Amino acid sequence: MNVSVVIATADRPTALEGTLRSLSACEPPTPGTSTIHVIVADNGIDPGTRRVSETDYTALRIEYLHVDRRGKTVAQNRAVEATDADFLVFTDDDVEFDPRWLAELTRAAREWPENLLFGGRVLPIWPKGRPKHLADSSYLGLLFTRLDRGDEERPIPDFRPLGPNMAVRREAFDRGVRFDETIGPGSGGLPMGDELDITFQLEALGQTAVYVPRSRVYHRVRGT
Repeated sequence: MNVSVVIATADRPTALEGTLRSLSACEPPTPGTSTIHVIVADNGIDPGTRRVSETDYTALRIEYLHVDRRGKTVAQNRAVEATDADFLVFTDDDVEFDPRWLAELTRAAREWPENLLFGGRVLPIWPKGRPKHLADSSYLGLLFTRLDRGDEERPIPDFRPLGPNMAVRREAFDRGVRFDETIGPGSGGLPMGDELDITFQLEALGQTAVYVPRSRVYHRVRGT
């Protein structure tokens, strides 16, 4: 299976560097491979992003792509067009990874060959511990990008993967699925909901997302 990891980023080279270092410690996506192909889709103007992308990280083969038109979804669509990978894995520039993150996603893709959309756990890393007032908040997942649907791997009809941990087969894009360039960070429109829109498009194709609990990423929560 030919796999590309896509990271759309804008003017956050320090955060990106931490993410790439964590990714470099991950197991490769498929048996018999030794490197992870990464597309850094730079949607900003900070030259530090290119410098960070050209750093030599163990086990990463980084392809730097500058996208002039603003918008995270624009950058993601350009990355999709820039690779012929069979399986595209999307994540963000402010996460850390379980070492098995990528290997678990690609294993699940082999075991669920009819499904086009996959996602796993997203857990927050609190800078000073989770604030007590959020302990029982029903908005924890929405506000701080948290997703945990238990320990069983399975297709779940109402499961909608989040941006830091979402994978899509090439077939979906061949069938016309695209990120909506009018929404999402930097678009000038609604600043969220871009990955949600992808799940709706795939639902319209009769698809159900597969939840992969052993594929885990950790989202760094900025000051709370």
